[in-house]
Amino acid sequence: MRIENPFALDLTLPIQSKRCYIRPITPDDSPMAWEALTETWDLLQPWLSWAQTDPFTLEQTRETLHKLYAQTILRKEFHFAIFSDEQFIGGCSLHAVNWRVPSADIGYWLRRSYQGRGLMTEAVQDLVHFGFDQMQLQRITLSVDDKNTQSIAIAERTGFSLETRALGLLPCLMKDTKLRMGRIYVRFAP
Repeated sequence: MRIENPFALDLTLPIQSKRCYIRPITPDDSPMAWEALTETWDLLQPWLSWAQTDPFTLEQTRETLHKLYAQTILRKEFHFAIFSDEQFIGGCSLHAVNWRVPSADIGYWLRRSYQGRGLMTEAVQDLVHFGFDQMQLQRITLSVDDKNTQSIAIAERTGFSLETRALGLLPCLMKDTKLRMGRIYVRFAP
């Protein structure tokens, strides 16, 4: 089932659940996102290739959010801000969208002060339902470092099944030139 025109999809946003409010991230979110990233940068560096630099400045955050927002408008990738209790708590995305399959990879990060409350599990579940129900995706994958036990737990709690585990599935990180052991989890449309 190929999606010929993704602009014809009627996507209902924001996504509202019990404790999370998820909407497309915009450049106006830059101050809140920068604050959350600054609080959490050291926790992101071991896992995310985009966090291999010094922490983003406010201007770099704004520039990045402009690019992410453009990708969302063009329906090439979907980048979202996550809020709980009216606070910006992190980001999630459906990226590597392939409208021919149709499929996407899910990614996420959560600010340090909101971790351990089950909020990311809830947000991932909400985003998966959005992907299947509204984007009409047939397959969603979740790529994770083999040592990232928190992300592995989220994948398993949200119904993803381990599809493959192999050396070199993930990009090498700048501080370590060794190939990384990675896992790909998958969920298929109901």
